[in-house]
Amino acid sequence: MPKKLHNKLELMGEIINLGVKGEEITIYNITRKINQKMKHSELSEKHYVGEQTISDIFKELERIGCLKLKSKEKTKLGKEKKIYELTEDAIKILKIYEKYYQPIHKIIKILNELNLDNEDKKILLKILSNIINGIKNK
Repeated sequence: MPKKLHNKLELMGEIINLGVKGEEITIYNITRKINQKMKHSELSEKHYVGEQTISDIFKELERIGCLKLKSKEKTKLGKEKKIYELTEDAIKILKIYEKYYQPIHKIIKILNELNLDNEDKKILLKILSNIINGIKNK
């Protein structure tokens, strides 16, 4: 497996920062902005980020609740352009996600290995939520 060229969590943070600064959150625009920043960096070895990488990160940011689809438009060439916006708690969510990234993914891996159906997943998450809330209230 090839070595990863980019730190996903850093790119996620960069996307959130660009959104906070008022940049249009589209795959094309964010890719362009990140690559411009990389072009002017002092790093001796520069690895530009591709649109597919940014697209994958957008999907993950959407899954964890940092981004939501604002609108879909057509470009001059007729391609679909998806415009995203930050959620209200995007910064807070990303900080927690970064802090607990490895435990979160270990839990997800364990849950996937259980092969639960949707109903069982909902019940299991309810049980875990109740346990966590019980711990918090002690």
